[in-house]
Parts: sequence; C-alpha cells; structure tokens
Amino acid sequence: MMPMNGNYAGPVPRPPDLDVYYSRGDSYQSFTETLVKERNGYTQKNIVIQSEAGEITIDYFFHDEPNDDLVFVFPVLGGRPMLSKYFAKYFAREGLDAAVVARVNDFKEKENFLHIEEVLRKGVVRDRIAIDFFEKEYGKKDFGTFGMSRGGINVAISAGVDERLQYNIIAMGGSGLIDVFESSEERRIRRFIQEVQEEQGISREEFFEYMRANVITDPTRVAKHMDARDTLLMISTYDDTVPYRNGLQLRDEIGNPETIVLAAGHKTSVLFT
Repeated sequence: MMPMNGNYAGPVPRPPDLDVYYSRGDSYQSFTETLVKERNGYTQKNIVIQSEAGEITIDYFFHDEPNDDLVFVFPVLGGRPMLSKYFAKYFAREGLDAAVVARVNDFKEKENFLHIEEVLRKGVVRDRIAIDFFEKEYGKKDFGTFGMSRGGINVAISAGVDERLQYNIIAMGGSGLIDVFESSEERRIRRFIQEVQEEQGISREEFFEYMRANVITDPTRVAKHMDARDTLLMISTYDDTVPYRNGLQLRDEIGNPETIVLAAGHKTSVLFT
C-alpha cells in the first residue's frame, strides 16, 4: 500500500479549452430503453442514446428507490461485457446504481489508425453525453467510476476532462498511451500494431512516430485535473500489459493518491480485484 501524498494541494484547474475540445455539442437527441431483467433488489435496463458523437449503448443496473448516486463501469480492452457487468452487478447488490458504457469497435479496427485521435476524443465525448443523460433523465448528481486496464485508462482521461466524475477507482491503468502500446506484451495490441503496419505499409518506428505526432487524448495531459483525495489506484508490479512504470507515472500525474500495489501480473490482478 502506498499512502496518499500528505502534501497534496489539490488538482490542477481545468483550462476552458479542454471543455471546447471535448464538447458534447447538443448532447443527445433521443433514446430508447428496454427492460432486460428484474432481479432481487435491482433492475437491469438496456439504454441506447442517439447523439452527434454516435450511438451510445448502456447497460443500467438500478434500484426502485431514486437516489443521487451512479457508478460508471468502463470496460476493458475488447469490451468484455461479462467482466464489466460482473462489477456493475456487484455495485448494484451493494446498493449503488451502476452503468456500463459500451465501447465501440473503432479503436480496434486497423483502418481507423489514421484517425486514432478522433476515435479517442469521441470516446470521451460519449462518456460526457452519458453523464448528461443520467443527470437529465434520472436526476443523478454524484458520479463515480470503476475501470480496469483499458477501462482504467478511460477513467483517467474522462475524469480528467469532466469534473462531474468525482470519485474514481482505477485498476491496472497507466499513463503514456504510446509507451504502453510500445511496451505492452498484450497479444491484441501487438497484433493491432502488426496489422496497421501491413495495412499502411509502414515500419514499427513510423507507426509510433505517427502516434507521437497525433495523439492528444492521453492521461498524461489530463490526469492532473483529477482529485487525488477521491481517487484509489491499483497497480501491478509484474504487469506486462500496462507496465508498472506507467502505473507509477499515472499515480504521479494524479497527485499520488492512495495506491494498492499488487505483486501479480495483469490477468492475475483481476482475481485480486
């Protein structure tokens, strides 16, 4: 366990241009809701929101009695709906409404590499629109997040951009997306890099040169705007997917929040979590 920095003075104020870059525009235009299942203590709905940033699909787990609280669960790489829904159901059983914001497949498709920053930016915009939706339609006021791996990186970005995501848990996340891509032993990441090289006819060096020149949406730029006092970080010393040094980098950028250090690999840490 690493305790929080006792000299922490608070987050770095967000500049106005951050809100402009990740603008929600007119937010959402319409939505549909479908009842999925009623369980002992909570209900599950599927929500589909239509917006200028694209369609946003959400699995919502909620209680009959209205309340102000909502936990957003951000999925891991590849979506893994079973894993993200497991945590959402856990929060629901513990009395907290929870929502899983599905990730679109744009990030994983090699043909979108030349538009990677737009894909990343739109992901943040969709998260902000989801917050708008729950504020307006369900009267939510107090928002938290839970994200693991890629989901943890998403937390560090979206919570860094939007102050409404106040209480945040990041498990096996890190900062420095380009370094994570370059160092990760994750099979899907390595395959993505190889496929892009073949698709674009570029070398590995050219792949990362393009990323360094174009990627703006990264915890490195915005994690400092999160409040370390309301953040819990979990990192793994033997993580070969999101390297330990990138977890430490994120910790430093947030302001050294309370941190749980696991002597485990990336996948084993899921079991600890």
